[in-house]
Amino acid sequence: MKPRKIVTVVLLIFVVASLAFLLFKGTGTKTESAGQTETETGPETDKATAESGEHRVIAYYFHTAARCPTCIRIESYTKATIETLFADRIEAGTLSFLSVNLEEPGNEHYIGDYHLTTKSVVLSEYRGGEQVRWKNLDRVWEFAGDRDRFVKYIESETRGFLGEPMHE
Repeated sequence: MKPRKIVTVVLLIFVVASLAFLLFKGTGTKTESAGQTETETGPETDKATAESGEHRVIAYYFHTAARCPTCIRIESYTKATIETLFADRIEAGTLSFLSVNLEEPGNEHYIGDYHLTTKSVVLSEYRGGEQVRWKNLDRVWEFAGDRDRFVKYIESETRGFLGEPMHE
């Protein structure tokens, strides 16, 4: 398949899955969560961030249960870039990486909050317990096939968001 067709199919699957989820959720049927890994989040993580009152940036990776190899690669590259190049900020607690399954109960609000149409990487800044700004790194799909360009893109966008210069 051509890249454009692949992106179209992925977007259609995401939209259909989102609508199905919202329709299913609307029936009042509850689903059981399979549990979250250390990099996943939900409303309780956002609540803890907001209540802490600290200055913090979260690099989110939003996905659904259906994940193609490219989706998994985007998450992997993003997580590795954030955790490697920004280890000092992670250790200081001012930056974190969180992978969020949009199909988990309580996470559907992110779709509207960040205007999501597909799996996405979003940087979100919190100050004094409130989100003050965010940015969707919408070119991750463009660079997903080239690890070096992808890493450089995530680094550049994150440093820019944090107000840091790029390292040479």
